[in-house]
Amino acid sequence: MLRKDYEQQIDQAEVAYQKAKYELQRIEQELKRE
Repeated sequence: MLRKDYEQQIDQAEVAYQKAKYELQRIEQELKRE
């Protein structure tokens, strides 16, 4: 695998992680309200 491809995958994983973290925080806020 080329280094460029590898770095691209890392970037995509980082974005996916940030989205998941945001989603989790949103869900936690929802649960706290109940």
